[in-house]
Amino acid sequence: MNAEKTNEAAKNLAKLAQEGSKALTDTAITAQERNLAFAQSVLENGIEVLKSHAESTRTIMQELVEQAKKTASRTGRSAGSDGQRGCRSGAQHTVCPECF
Repeated sequence: MNAEKTNEAAKNLAKLAQEGSKALTDTAITAQERNLAFAQSVLENGIEVLKSHAESTRTIMQELVEQAKKTASRTGRSAGSDGQRGCRSGAQHTVCPECF
């Protein structure tokens, strides 16, 4: 009778250990899946923010170019493709104390 109780207790203990181990494994897997989803979300949101900033920067640069063209046309000087302006003397340069 003692041997049967000992065997039954051992089986119950093994079953409890197995169930505990499975529960721990399931919890770890669930946590890993959540971490993966979070990491993907952070990455995707970061990419969207970068795309938005790039588009904003592109828009601002286009506005600045248009503004520079308007300013150049008002002052009678034209901006070259290299960013240099035509001087009254005909020289091409970025800064001229006589013109700027």
